[in-house]
Amino acid sequence: MAPRTRYKKSEASREHVLQAAIDTLAAKGYARTSVGDIAERAAMSKGSVHYHFESKEDLVTHVLHTCLARIGRPVRLAWEEPGGSSTTRIAGAVAALRKTRDDMGPEMRVLIDLMAQAVHDESLRAPIAAAMKAEREALHVALQDSLQELGLVPVVAPDLILRLLMALLDGFVLHRLFDPPTPEESDALDEALTHLARGLFAATAAQNEAAMRTSEAPRLRS
Repeated sequence: MAPRTRYKKSEASREHVLQAAIDTLAAKGYARTSVGDIAERAAMSKGSVHYHFESKEDLVTHVLHTCLARIGRPVRLAWEEPGGSSTTRIAGAVAALRKTRDDMGPEMRVLIDLMAQAVHDESLRAPIAAAMKAEREALHVALQDSLQELGLVPVVAPDLILRLLMALLDGFVLHRLFDPPTPEESDALDEALTHLARGLFAATAAQNEAAMRTSEAPRLRS
C-alpha cells in the first residue's frame, strides 16, 4: 500500500473517531462518557482510539477545536458573502451566530456541557480557553479583512466585538433551555441583535442613512 493511501486511511479513521466522540459526548455528556463508549460508537477497539489520541483529555481537546470551527464556519461564510453590503453582512453574520446556537446540534451541546463541567473541573478550563481563543482569532481575521472594503470602523476593538456577541449568544443558549422565547419574541430578538451589532461599528454618513431607511429600532412584541 502506498504511503499516501495509508495516510488517507489513517486520517479518515481519525476523523471517524473524532465524530464518534462528538456524537457520544452530545448524547451522554462528558462525565458519563468513557473512551470505551467512544470506541463502541466508532465500532473500534480502545487501542484504535488511543492510536489516534493519547488520552480522553487529548481527544476532548481536538473535539473542542472541531466543534468551534464547525460552529464558526457559517458565520465566516455569511460575513464573507461576496457583494454584500455592510448591513447585509452584519445581519447575515448575526443570523448565523444565532442559528448555530438555536439549532443545538451535537457540536453546541458538547460545548455547553463541557463549559458547565469546567465550572468544577479545572482541568477542562485551559483546553476550552485555548479552543475559544483560536476560533475567535479566526473569526477576527475574517472580520478585519473586510472592514476597510465595507467602509466600517469598529467603535471598539474587533476582538471585543466578537467577545460581546459570542458571550451574549452563548448565554442566550442557556436561557433558551429553561425559558425559551415565543416565536414573536424570537423575531424581535433577531432584530435587536442585528441592531446591537450595527451599533458596534461607525459607518459613513451615506451608509448610516441607508440603514435607517431599511430598519427601525427593534421592539419586543407583547
